Amino acid sequence: MHCSPSRVLRRVLLAGSLLLPACGAADRDLGPSEVLPPTQEHLTTGPGGMFIVTENDWAGFNSLLPLIRGLLSGWTRYLPNNTGRMVYDPSARCGSPYTLEVNFPAGMQEGSGTEHLRVAGPSGESLDQLGNFRHLYLEYCVWVPASWEGPASGVQKLFHIWGTSDDPKGYNTQALPTLYGAGDNNLSHQLRLQNLTPSRVGDRTENVRCGAATRGEWDRVEIYLVQNTGGQADGQLRMWLNGQLCASEDDITWSDASHYSKQWKDLQLNPTRGSSGFYVNTTQHLRYGAVKVSVF
Repeated sequence: MHCSPSRVLRRVLLAGSLLLPACGAADRDLGPSEVLPPTQEHLTTGPGGMFIVTENDWAGFNSLLPLIRGLLSGWTRYLPNNTGRMVYDPSARCGSPYTLEVNFPAGMQEGSGTEHLRVAGPSGESLDQLGNFRHLYLEYCVWVPASWEGPASGVQKLFHIWGTSDDPKGYNTQALPTLYGAGDNNLSHQLRLQNLTPSRVGDRTENVRCGAATRGEWDRVEIYLVQNTGGQADGQLRMWLNGQLCASEDDITWSDASHYSKQWKDLQLNPTRGSSGFYVNTTQHLRYGAVKVSVF
């Protein structure tokens, strides 16, 4: 049984409910090789012809460096104090050697990021200003050097995906692709879920582990998210690591019945390092390869 979204999505931009078929227990037992990643079938159009918001490498990124705000092929820089720069890396994956390198200088207080980009329309619009999108697909490649030291908390967030939320604190960040591992401990890829509907075990927080990450090697990660219907626990996520399915859930309540227009509202490339109260010991850096974002 193939659970790839590319086999079930259609090229239409209409409101309505379109859910992935559930992956059965047999698929999970058999392992990730049973499921094809979407990019093996749709290299340029997105899974099932989803609307591509951005699909670019970082070749022209250095021209943005003096700017606080500015558009780069589907991205806008929304805050100052950034360290991102384009670095040519012939070993990079995701189809291009032009990468985005982000530095975390020694002495920096953890709990914040040093690059601030968000997916944007031609005039800087966020996702919720472009349309009411219930389906979101993100593909990225990431690399850390052999000398990488993870933050004290182990949590190196790579992206922040914002969606409709009932969280009483007013937070909307719900899905955070993350590298996890403190100091020189082993690394893993995670999708951290937070600020979900309080009707399900309070403010649900869950760390969905995907698979191991290796210092000095590039990994390609794909994530597919579907908002839930009404107050039902039928929201979905799929996560692939280097072409193999590594996480699958079909029972997520992203938000409760009080929200009838559920949508993905924003996607930020904001590599937030650790949590406050700690400091970076020695300068660290990571690299992003080309990134694709598609919505429906």
